[in-house]
Amino acid sequence: MIFEFALEPEVLSKPESIRYFLEQFDVHKGRLIAEFPKHWSSLVYKMWARQLKPVERKRYGILLESLSDKILASDADRPYVSADWLENAETVQDSTCGFNCAASPLTISFVSM
Repeated sequence: MIFEFALEPEVLSKPESIRYFLEQFDVHKGRLIAEFPKHWSSLVYKMWARQLKPVERKRYGILLESLSDKILASDADRPYVSADWLENAETVQDSTCGFNCAASPLTISFVSM
């Protein structure tokens, strides 16, 4: 069984959390990161451009790019209407196309599986 997790881009703001989270996801492990919103990867890259040193940004950019086919799941039917990521994730989680888990720096929210 494959489970889908929504990660707020801010969860990947520190080098230690980047490596930890990216290593936890893979089809073979049964865990995928929801590409939520649709431009999730670009939000991560923009955040890294502001927060990481150029060498770290390059290293983790290569890692994310190499893993993106294996770890990102996309669903165009998921609405993203509010500016607040967590509020959007909770709305989607309550719908029929929800996540198995939503994680932000503020909270981790699980749904029954």
